[in-house]
Amino acid sequence: VRARSLEAFEHQDVPFEVLVERLNPVRSMAHHPLVQVMLAWQNLPGQNNAAAGMASDDLQISPIPVDTHTTAGMDVAVALAERFTEAGEPAGLGGAVEFRTDVFDAETIEALIGRLERVLVALAVEPERRLSSIDVLDETERVRLDGWGHRAA
Repeated sequence: VRARSLEAFEHQDVPFEVLVERLNPVRSMAHHPLVQVMLAWQNLPGQNNAAAGMASDDLQISPIPVDTHTTAGMDVAVALAERFTEAGEPAGLGGAVEFRTDVFDAETIEALIGRLERVLVALAVEPERRLSSIDVLDETERVRLDGWGHRAA
């Protein structure tokens, strides 16, 4: 992922208008022309993010306040940033989620954050684990899915 991301930086100066023109996406007022979900990851030592909540040492995630008074540019935008001590030592993760309230409600976003937490915890405990082997559903979601009879889906 890191290598592919760094390769993408070679084209970071391409104007957005040129990108849209070349890709010629289907236009709709209902969503952004290219992407609906954005994940931003900042890992610059010495650049602490004010949005707190995650701790990489024990991977405990505290609730993220939801501000429904802003308009999101994407359907969902997740920003995560490594935090560092004054000495430059790793001090966990900070994060924030912004979402379109006409597409998602707070309960759905909180469920998505819970799923992200389960993935992060599983990978921290067992870094070599295959992502596809991680169950992202919580017990309530599993019971609901079993009740619908479509567990394999």
